[in-house]
Amino acid sequence: LFVGQYFSDWARERNVCRPFQIPGSWKRIISLDYGFEKPSAVEWWAIDPEDEWWLYRELYQPKLTYTTLSREIMERTPTDEPIYQVVADPACWGDRPRVEEIPGPSGGEAMRDEFTRRGWSLLRGNHDRLQGWQRCRELMAPRMGKEGVLTSRLHVFSTCPQFIRTIPSLVHDPIRVEDLDTDGDDHHADAWRYAVNTKAELSLADEDESEMFQDVDTSGHHGYGFR
Repeated sequence: LFVGQYFSDWARERNVCRPFQIPGSWKRIISLDYGFEKPSAVEWWAIDPEDEWWLYRELYQPKLTYTTLSREIMERTPTDEPIYQVVADPACWGDRPRVEEIPGPSGGEAMRDEFTRRGWSLLRGNHDRLQGWQRCRELMAPRMGKEGVLTSRLHVFSTCPQFIRTIPSLVHDPIRVEDLDTDGDDHHADAWRYAVNTKAELSLADEDESEMFQDVDTSGHHGYGFR
């Protein structure tokens, strides 16, 4: 915690956990913020029936074209791992290469074509910044867990060092204080915001959400039971 820290509720002891086998019934989504000179940040999220978010895999790398990034994401995702949705930086749809002044497909379209091979759909992320940051903060907010231990709804596997490094380093924008300073290393934060902001569009907030999950034996697993 330091003066000006944007995500002041971040605490490694609450938000970072050891990796474990994600139950097959949890919803999994991928979110990404695209960059070329700056790194692209890709996040693999699992959302449990208690609406807790688990970041279990990440990619953080510059100099990848849209097609190369898409293929890298697919290579890192096992073929038997079900992905419900991919959510991307909305700016990808405005980035079009030109050949003799003729605009080619946008970055979003190029990635969509690649992801179709795996049967994944690609959704344009909701860019709302202030609402998105508020939702991220709500996930991170400390609360008392079932076992009387302070926890939160945001959990990050210790195998995701770039998210762990960058999120607590971000600071408030000096002019628009409700926003974070975009001069910081905000690529993972943006990818996270697209995922959280677009949750309603992913049909994960429906009143019938509990019906999406199978009844499984969760004895001994983190104390989180299924409805």
